[in-house]
Amino acid sequence: MDIDILKVIVTVIIAVLGWIIGHAFTNRRNKIQKRRDLTVQYLIEVYRVLTNEISHREETRERNEKLENILS
Repeated sequence: MDIDILKVIVTVIIAVLGWIIGHAFTNRRNKIQKRRDLTVQYLIEVYRVLTNEISHREETRERNEKLENILS
């Protein structure tokens, strides 16, 4: 009888540990993906501003400040 209870307890412990480890890896993956999405979104926005500013060749203080902020 003790062996049957031990089997059930070990099975439950393994299942719970698997769930916890799976949850931790899923959270890690989601954080990495969110960071990657934000980086790509930022780079797209910077590219749009750069192409817009470069295509307008007029030299102004505002343009220079925008370009400086983008490149920093």
